[in-house]
Amino acid sequence: MSATKTDCLQDTVTVLINAIGDSENSVNNVVIKSLTKIANIYPNEVIDIFSEFYKNSAKVNNTQLSNIVKVLEQTCVNQVKKLNSKTATDLVNAMLRAMTENTAYEPVIQMGASSVLVAVSHEYLDMVLRLLINQLSPASVPHYAIVHTLGTLAAVNTHDVVPHIKEILSKMLPLLTLVKQDGVKQAFAYAFGHFAVAVAEQIGDNVENDNITSIKENFVTEFSIIFDVLYNQWLSSHEPKVSESILEALGPITRLISERQFNETVNKFVLSLLSLYRKPALNFYYISQCISYLLSPSALNPKLTLNDNVITAINHAMFNLVLVEPDYDQPHTVKNHFEVLRCFDHMAGQFPEQTIEGLLHHCKNNQEKDRMKAVIILTHLTTSSQVFIDKYAIKFIAILKVMITMEQNVKMKKLLIKAIVGLVYRNCITTSEDFSMIEFIIKHCGYEGAANIPKHDILDLHDTCKSSLILMCNTVTSVRTQLRNLLLTALTVEEFTSSMATVSHCLTSLLQNNSDVIVDEPTDKALEVKISADLVFVRCITHIVDPNEKEKNKSLLIFLEEYSGDVHKNLKNSWTVEIQRLLKFVDKNESRDQWHGMLLDMLVSAIEQVNSNKWVETIATLLSQQVLSKKQSPMIKGVSLQYLAILSCHMSNAAAVEKVLKIILFSLKAIPLESCDYVSKAVGIASRQHGEDVMNELDAIYKENEAKRGSKIFNFLSPKSSKNETEISVVKFAAISCYGKVANECLDVHVLARLGENVTSILHETLKSNPPFDLCKASVTTLYEISKALQPASHHNITLRNRWQLLNAVLSQIYNSNIDGRNVELYPIIVKASKALTKLQKGILPEERNTILRVLFGSIFEELSSFKDKYEIDGNRDKNDLLAKTLNDSLTLLHQLIRELIIQSTCLSTIDDLVGLLMEWIRSENDEIRSAAMLILQVVFDSYIKNVKLNYETPSKFGQMGYLLGILVPGVADTNFQVRLTTVDCIKLIIQTQDLYEGLIVEADNECMASLAHLQNNILTNDLNMISDYCTILCDTISSKIPHHHTMQFIESLLEGYDSQEYRSVGISAVLNALFMKKGQDLYQNIERIVEVMLTTMDEVNEDAMTRLLSPLTSLTRHHSNAVTAVLLTQKLPLKP
Repeated sequence: MSATKTDCLQDTVTVLINAIGDSENSVNNVVIKSLTKIANIYPNEVIDIFSEFYKNSAKVNNTQLSNIVKVLEQTCVNQVKKLNSKTATDLVNAMLRAMTENTAYEPVIQMGASSVLVAVSHEYLDMVLRLLINQLSPASVPHYAIVHTLGTLAAVNTHDVVPHIKEILSKMLPLLTLVKQDGVKQAFAYAFGHFAVAVAEQIGDNVENDNITSIKENFVTEFSIIFDVLYNQWLSSHEPKVSESILEALGPITRLISERQFNETVNKFVLSLLSLYRKPALNFYYISQCISYLLSPSALNPKLTLNDNVITAINHAMFNLVLVEPDYDQPHTVKNHFEVLRCFDHMAGQFPEQTIEGLLHHCKNNQEKDRMKAVIILTHLTTSSQVFIDKYAIKFIAILKVMITMEQNVKMKKLLIKAIVGLVYRNCITTSEDFSMIEFIIKHCGYEGAANIPKHDILDLHDTCKSSLILMCNTVTSVRTQLRNLLLTALTVEEFTSSMATVSHCLTSLLQNNSDVIVDEPTDKALEVKISADLVFVRCITHIVDPNEKEKNKSLLIFLEEYSGDVHKNLKNSWTVEIQRLLKFVDKNESRDQWHGMLLDMLVSAIEQVNSNKWVETIATLLSQQVLSKKQSPMIKGVSLQYLAILSCHMSNAAAVEKVLKIILFSLKAIPLESCDYVSKAVGIASRQHGEDVMNELDAIYKENEAKRGSKIFNFLSPKSSKNETEISVVKFAAISCYGKVANECLDVHVLARLGENVTSILHETLKSNPPFDLCKASVTTLYEISKALQPASHHNITLRNRWQLLNAVLSQIYNSNIDGRNVELYPIIVKASKALTKLQKGILPEERNTILRVLFGSIFEELSSFKDKYEIDGNRDKNDLLAKTLNDSLTLLHQLIRELIIQSTCLSTIDDLVGLLMEWIRSENDEIRSAAMLILQVVFDSYIKNVKLNYETPSKFGQMGYLLGILVPGVADTNFQVRLTTVDCIKLIIQTQDLYEGLIVEADNECMASLAHLQNNILTNDLNMISDYCTILCDTISSKIPHHHTMQFIESLLEGYDSQEYRSVGISAVLNALFMKKGQDLYQNIERIVEVMLTTMDEVNEDAMTRLLSPLTSLTRHHSNAVTAVLLTQKLPLKP
């Protein structure tokens, strides 16, 4: 390196060294980082600069020195191989000074300097050792850091330090009597412990050379003295940290004392160690670690002889130290727990009879905590002790069989599960009798537990069972065949239903890894149980019906994909697509009905692929057994009935079909309300192929049920009349729902005729009786389904003779007083049914049409008027959201009804009637009502222009144009923005209708339409001047389209809508002003009428609105001053008091 560069480096490093003692930590961190980077590139130079700096400094600031030591430690760890001898020597001397110059305890500097010396020792061990050994003078106690560093060197450079240990001990042992300070005792104990470990490792490396005795004998004298001092003098220290350091050292030291001394003292020593557990200030881990050293087999002390009372004392003390639930927030207790288990490992190997027999006895103890501890220890021994496996596993299994039937504590159940898993891993469970213990794990995968058990404990138990089973399936290859049979059996057993998700997951793993099963694995004939693949299939498809159980559904579907070939060879490839489609759906939050529909499609696909009547009948038989013999949830039973209905449609055996239909329809006779929807769908599906049979059964069930209701003896004599009345009502509800599903599914003309003739009469009578909500909704829904089904069947002369009576009955449900105020919930289906009944027969009378719409407008708009107040009520959000959705759905369906009415009668009189019915709602003060009414008007005009056919029967002119525009135009100045936008759309449709009548081509992009579209994009403002301007533009746009003979209609209609509302009065006056300015000259024949209407309107509004009408009146006067003046002069002067 050049002189200039060297000087520059020295200056830089010196500046950084001076800056590294800053009071700000952030500054120090940056300087440390910078110095470290430089030192990694120039290690010798930076260390030399520091050594020189330190040599020339009498006293260095502690912060500065500690930060420098950090840099040096990192540098030496990374770059020690680059250090030259002189630099290393200077650094070692500097660190020795930093370590020892302060007799006070400064661990950051002193231990940092020690770490630097240890790092340097990797290349210059002799130099570091020699320097440290020279610090051990015979007359004075060395600095604690010197001794600690020697111990660390023995730990990191074992092989090279061992030859020096005897010399080091020769200098340290004479000093033992001089050591009084606790910190120095700790350092000495630390060093002695690491020396003992180093010597023991050296001996271990020479085991094969039979050189153990000679090496050990070389150190026996020294370590015997150390043991005596540490055990007899220092261990009783009042300072816990000192005792812990001594305990940590005594364990390895005991292996280097003479065998005779060890055998003479071991019993007493163990008892004294056990007594230390009575000192709560001590960390028990160090005691247990020391005992573990004594108990563990070693070539240095091959024979361990303990008295019976000592063995008993050890087992008792250790047993009490086992933790039932280790607290990982307290690491020292957890470390001690596992060290205690290690002690039991050694005890089981050295003294199996006393230790293991005692633990097995504890499993029968009355105290649950003792039983739990015993199971924990024995489970540990299962995985670690061959002695236990060879001699005691059978006894443990026998005890476990009793415990799994008796124990109720959830935490104990977890321990038993772990014990079973451990035994499986060690191949202790192989027979079919023992293998049944795994059923305990399977059953608890879905364990529900008592109400007082915390939920998190139950979930933890589930996770333990699941992870245990999955682990066994993936890793214990020797029992895969037994596991597969057991798990397949579990899928078919009702007791394990709640565990199906985990069981199917494990089976999938086993099936996917089937090739890994050991071919030569011995098979127990007793385990080769024939399991019905069809029953497995049935159980799976019946338990994936709840879309909310996503994990369970996913596991079962993936299993079915793997298992499909076992169900039938034809399903192996075809089901991949079906199941993948279902798996994509699982994670979506779609509707329950859609999920069930996909499951039914999957079954249909399976039936088509297998193409076997026998298989279909087998599946139907198994499903029937499940439905009849098991207590199932309404959803599972309901979907199972739908599966049966699907199967019945693919059966050719009449007896089998009859049996299935009876099962489905029999469920109607005793059915809970929540199951009605599922059963009715099943009945509907069955009617696809067996419509007449289904109708016969339904009619019989309905008549039988009504007969029960009509029996006075039944009503008065039965003590359970109220309950029976409820059951009768539910059956009636279910039967009516079934009629609706039959109408939706069945295409048989004879069945449809029976529905239209007989069932509609039943529905009419039911609706006339003001039924409760559920029955009312079911009746209207069924009527809607029948009406919809009869539409394509009209060419078979199937009609409803009482259509108008049915319509009246449906509409009357809006006012039904027996449905607990839930009338609004019926609006959507009422509108749908009204449309279906209307569509069923062409040529509805105007009176009928107006009656339908008057009732629907009144009910829906009245509900809209109070909707805002209801929605703002706190704590009712979900209910209000449902109300909003119901009203929106009702309005959407109302639009469809109106389109149908216009299609049936596409004439201007229909438009007049509809506009007349909507007039009061268009001018309502409620924003929601006006918005809804304008949308309906848009639907009216749009439907008319799309369906009108101009011919000799239709009028030649669109005579209502001026009148309609006058009604609509005020909406452009409405306070509600949505009304404004819809109004412009309606105006476009009126003008397009006029063009149609005029024989012009209706174009959406002509000049007038473009101007209106531009106006629509800019109309959303609350500025009165801008509203006036837009209304003026609107008038300029449409006035040219208004025929002269319609102008007076337009003006009168406009003024009818004029009131005191600010926005509307501004808008209408602006339109009139613009109209009179543009077309005033042509209105000379109507001046008198116009002025009179304006004056009459002025009398009915407030002063501001009246003033705004003066502007258009003035504009009219400019064209016809005499005529206007003449009318004004005939008016009476106002007389104000």
